[in-house]
Amino acid sequence: MNKINYIFQKNNYLSTKQKHLRQSGPAQKHKSTLSKTFALAISVLVLGGILYKNKINKKIITPNDKYANIPETFLNVEHINFKEGATIEEAMKFGYEKLGIIEYKGFDAKDIDVINWVNEGIVNVYNKSKGKAVIPYIIQYEAFAQKEESIVLANINSYGSTMKINKNFVEELKEHVANRIMLIKERLPNKKYQEMIDDFEKGKNNLKYHFDFAKDVSTSRFETIYHEMGHYQHYINAGAQMYNDLANPGKIKDEAEYSKIIKLIELFHKTDTAAKVSEYASTSPLEFVAEVYAKLCEGIELSDKILDLYKKLGGVLI
Repeated sequence: MNKINYIFQKNNYLSTKQKHLRQSGPAQKHKSTLSKTFALAISVLVLGGILYKNKINKKIITPNDKYANIPETFLNVEHINFKEGATIEEAMKFGYEKLGIIEYKGFDAKDIDVINWVNEGIVNVYNKSKGKAVIPYIIQYEAFAQKEESIVLANINSYGSTMKINKNFVEELKEHVANRIMLIKERLPNKKYQEMIDDFEKGKNNLKYHFDFAKDVSTSRFETIYHEMGHYQHYINAGAQMYNDLANPGKIKDEAEYSKIIKLIELFHKTDTAAKVSEYASTSPLEFVAEVYAKLCEGIELSDKILDLYKKLGGVLI
């Protein structure tokens, strides 16, 4: 799926969303199937013309205050200045107008830190890619169903263009940080260890304090956002077929495609290249690509061998 097709698909999604919102009000008169089909065809043609015209003129279309049809991100803008929202309304408005996010689901006023964190992480990715990164339609905040996934902070549904943030993880930050502190206690001087505990206690379950702590110990507070965005860019760049085939080679029906994918998977397992990125990167080709993308977002230099495998698996350089 290239970026032009992505824009077209996103705007089709938007049209459907707005239609649903309108129909949730007073009852609409029923139209015949033929007239609906004709109306849809006309809408697609008109939308395509508007898209093309406004991409050239670099104008932003805003059909209403909440949903932006063609956000800044599709108008060859290479850099977006992040602005932290003082309220959840301000944070969402930034996402709608600057990032082209269509909807934030499941957030309350108290979750302002979570939205600001997601927005800033996405802005970082977008700026690092110089405007080439594709941004998910929807940011959803929910408790992950599986109990074992309480340690997973986020995931992304590439097909549905939805990034999900695990409410369980965020609400249990204190426990997670306490566990991490125990793991690193022996590697830090006692004074430093106590200072970190004091800082965390001041912030209680504040997300910013949690990630400040994590950054002090390991890596960027946005590592998870970079990783999940890496999955999405992989899906867009490699295409749905290759992405899904790498995930489930046993479901491939075409012999030539199966042979090509198996060779890539064998190449992935043949060396210790993935393990040099991270332990998690060595678990599968998809995780390897996402981990490499996260490292690139952090500005970490990687070997030519790693980048060569990354490109062969469909990873996009930034």
